[in-house]
Amino acid sequence: MEAALNSVDKVCVSSVLEDCIDQLIILGKTIPASLYTDPFSAKVVQDDIAAIFEEQERLLALDSGSGGDPKKNVKRDIKATTQLVRKGIMQNPLANDNMKKIQQDRTHVETVLSDCLEEILRTGTFEGLTDSVVTEQVAKAKVAEVIEREDDCKQRVKTLQKQIVEINRLREKELEERSEMIAHLKDQIQELKAKTQMEAKFVKKSCTLSVTEQQKMNQMSEQDLEKEIQELNKKIAEESRCNYLIEEFLRNHTMKLSGLQEEWNQKSDTEVARKRHELDTLKMNRSQVLEAYSKLIHKFQEYEAVIEDEKRRQDAIKRKKLENARQLASVIKIATWWRRTMERLKIGPFKKKKGKKGKGKGKGKGKGKGKGKKGKKK
Repeated sequence: MEAALNSVDKVCVSSVLEDCIDQLIILGKTIPASLYTDPFSAKVVQDDIAAIFEEQERLLALDSGSGGDPKKNVKRDIKATTQLVRKGIMQNPLANDNMKKIQQDRTHVETVLSDCLEEILRTGTFEGLTDSVVTEQVAKAKVAEVIEREDDCKQRVKTLQKQIVEINRLREKELEERSEMIAHLKDQIQELKAKTQMEAKFVKKSCTLSVTEQQKMNQMSEQDLEKEIQELNKKIAEESRCNYLIEEFLRNHTMKLSGLQEEWNQKSDTEVARKRHELDTLKMNRSQVLEAYSKLIHKFQEYEAVIEDEKRRQDAIKRKKLENARQLASVIKIATWWRRTMERLKIGPFKKKKGKKGKGKGKGKGKGKGKGKKGKKK
């Protein structure tokens, strides 16, 4: 970031920029607007451009009509006139594009200087001016690149013009070859016309012969068809007679079948009545059987309830017996444990009795022996 200007430099720079802005404004006001649409000036420019192009066309005509060395001079003259046209158009102050470019550049410079003046008065720096300069440099580099590409395109145009000349020469040669080929083809067409005339005569004769031959064959086929028609008429008469006999037979047979149908209908009616009677009897029997079946089901349910009650009672008795057996076993175990505990602790009926010393000693010995025996039994 650049350092800010002091107050003296700020005043000097701002005065210079204000002077420049005023001069640019005066310059914009002094450019006359009549140059854009002056018919006389536009006519002068158009006449000059028309004269230059006429001279260029004359030189091109000389180029096409001349031989080896004059071509180089003509090409040089064409190049010189082309450069003059380009230079005149680019440097013509009356052209609208040039005037617009001048106005745009003036407006841009005025805007940049105004922004720079505001920035200097506000912050004392001119970063906007440096940024605009960098931007213009980038734009100028792009313009230079465009000009370089334009030069490359010009070189390509020159090479393409050379290729066009070569292509025109080849086309002229190809046209000559094609004209020769056309003459050759015309000769072949004449030969083909003669051949086609001869072939047409031959085809006409062959067609007449084929037509006569076909007519004879058609006459023979007509005779054969007439014979076939006669035979088919005979067959039709025979078929009609057979058809009449078949119809008579079928009529008699249908009468017999109708009689049999009536007979079978009577039999089927009697059989249906008999079967209906049997069905009614079966329905009555079925109702009786269903009633008996319902009674049996009711009895079965009662018996089943009694059996279930008996099973529950037997199960309760069995569970009671098992519970009593478990309780008895538990009581026996508890009594056995309590007896052994009293024996071990010498309480209750197993408590030691107090007596004489001698007797106590004797008893003590006896008890000791008894204990020994008990220990052995264990």
